[in-house]
Amino acid sequence: MSRSSTTPTQVPLAFLDAAAVEEIPLVLWQEVLAISRVVVPGGGELSSHAEILDALQTASASAELLEALQSINELGTEGGREAIVEALTDAQIDLQGIPDCGEREFSLRIYLRQRLDPALAEAFDRAQVRLQEGEKRRAYHDFFGRSALAVMDLPRAKARLAELFLAHCREQGLGEHVQVRAYRRDELLVFQVLHTYRTRNPLAVLHGEDGRRQIRYRPVHGDIVRYDPRTGRLRVAARAPSLVAPYRRIMGAVLFEDPAFFSADEVCNLRVLQEKRRTALRCDRVRGVFFVRLVECLWARGDSLVTIRAHDCFEEVERLQLPFEEGQLMAAKLKVSVAGKSTRPVSVTIQVPSKVEVSNKKHEQLIDELLEAMGVRVGPAREAESLWTLAPWRQRRARWIAAIGALQVDEWVARGLLEPVRLGGVAHPDAPGAGPLLRVEEMDGAQTFGTSLEPSLPSRSLSATDVEGLALDPRRLTELLAARLRLTGRTSVGSAEATHALLGDLAVGERWFQVVVLLRQPRPTTSLEIRSLRKSAEQVVVVPPGAGELPGLATIEQNVLAPGFDRGTLALAIARHHNLEDTLRATETAPAGTELVVDLVEEEVWVYGERIPLTAGAHPYKFIAALARARGAGVCALTLSQQLSPAGRDGTLPARKAKRAAKQAIVEALALRGKRLNADHADPFPSAGRQMYRSALSCHVREPALAPVHDAQGE
Repeated sequence: MSRSSTTPTQVPLAFLDAAAVEEIPLVLWQEVLAISRVVVPGGGELSSHAEILDALQTASASAELLEALQSINELGTEGGREAIVEALTDAQIDLQGIPDCGEREFSLRIYLRQRLDPALAEAFDRAQVRLQEGEKRRAYHDFFGRSALAVMDLPRAKARLAELFLAHCREQGLGEHVQVRAYRRDELLVFQVLHTYRTRNPLAVLHGEDGRRQIRYRPVHGDIVRYDPRTGRLRVAARAPSLVAPYRRIMGAVLFEDPAFFSADEVCNLRVLQEKRRTALRCDRVRGVFFVRLVECLWARGDSLVTIRAHDCFEEVERLQLPFEEGQLMAAKLKVSVAGKSTRPVSVTIQVPSKVEVSNKKHEQLIDELLEAMGVRVGPAREAESLWTLAPWRQRRARWIAAIGALQVDEWVARGLLEPVRLGGVAHPDAPGAGPLLRVEEMDGAQTFGTSLEPSLPSRSLSATDVEGLALDPRRLTELLAARLRLTGRTSVGSAEATHALLGDLAVGERWFQVVVLLRQPRPTTSLEIRSLRKSAEQVVVVPPGAGELPGLATIEQNVLAPGFDRGTLALAIARHHNLEDTLRATETAPAGTELVVDLVEEEVWVYGERIPLTAGAHPYKFIAALARARGAGVCALTLSQQLSPAGRDGTLPARKAKRAAKQAIVEALALRGKRLNADHADPFPSAGRQMYRSALSCHVREPALAPVHDAQGE
């Protein structure tokens, strides 16, 4: 059972915004601390905002204190003020007595008054509901470090952060003011950064004046950066999204003298929602969470984006019969019902690779637990590419190269399997695993621009090669696979949206199997459609590794895009699945292009597909078998001689004689078929160093099956 965070003992770090604290007059803070029963260190009154921050960092998080801080942080914005005013106007409540003040002070004064006024309290609640759906909230971004390392010198890290961040502000024209507070909370290192931002020149009317004039000032932002040495994870909550990436680099240099210490790799992965759907939203492992719904998502299929909004997105996906397992979820919005005084669900927005927004900051720790239990917050490891991960098969050339290799990409382009296309969306170079975050737009003068969907990643100009992609033709791929596997019978594939393709029939021993490849994630009717293809032969379905079984079908896990996927590997996989290994000859299971095949069961040797007449147990046969088993590695000539003649004392002579006899037998057998050894293999068993031999031919060996083990009672 996860530890509950519904009644935290400390103020959530997300509420400790130093800039927000300083915007509230001390007299109001005195009132907040009094009703929240916060004991002031030393027993006196607080005389500065720094003392307020110190008190909040150590205070017990009572319900009153959390509500006050939530009012400041969530409603203390321009949108929050508008929501409050609208709610009060609807309720016909006069704002008389509230001074003209800033947003944060205004929201706190309303909060303090509504505690004693039921009508005002109802309007205040309605304002919070309105804001929850419409207000843009500050997000946090998580990053993984290379490893989980401790930081011993916190004062040095604080000074170094102030130095490097001030240099960044000067370089980017953000002003000259940076102040850093740093402290430890349990195991966490917490850095509060106050800094100026870009100059503003609004038109204003100053107090005591009638005329308008421009005022020039720099706003002050408060950011919070935390590092957890237990997990090596950095969390950045910056008011300006453009500062997220600089904080990641600067904190790497500050803590570990390595700007690249914290990776930009994927931390949030929404694949689990595509694979498990509603099952992924089960929250019984997290105490304090009642239910979770997916109410909005951004879904990328190839270079296309689809937005789904519904009371239950999974219900809408099923109603429209969308192939939801394909492509990649780039963003998801969850409604989370949590235990507590308020009945309003918490809104959680996750955007890959690293961004999370929580509507109610006091539940941030609980949401962390929920996302980890769901499998959304994970490590940066990515699944291997396959037909399923690449569907609907419109990808940049670089991704095709990563999946099948540059040489095979060139070959497939030449043969028409991959056709050039212009992409409508491409990945951002700073987040290559996050999907097509850059939407391609044509500018004047034949220029191309990529508009970023993630504010923390900058938009950028795109070259012609950036937007060039390749689209796979599934029909031609089906023909290629059938030819590579040397299958017989009918080959067919349906439309470009088909889930499967019939490749043909393959003999495994004395049995015939109809081979079907599953091109993309199966749909509810896929198993029935595949079974309807079956005629007389038995049927096997090829799926990517890790895909699992399909109900009622014999499933073989093979990556059909891998160069090693050929007739031999498929036949062996089918034989293992049906316990037919003893019926296969070594030549049937050897990978395509194998030059030397040794069958230790039938005691046969084949070179270039021709059987070499060697006596089983004779020295040449044993010599070839030993080198084939080594698969190109060197084998000691003295060891070989001892294996050939255990009682002999002739040094390496038995091995040398066996080599000459083996080569002669191969040359003579090939000559009878009009063949000869390739020029590169004129000596099939060359020296591998002093008194060492190796096989220059690519090798495949069929080993005898292990004898069954019986216990004493069984015997």
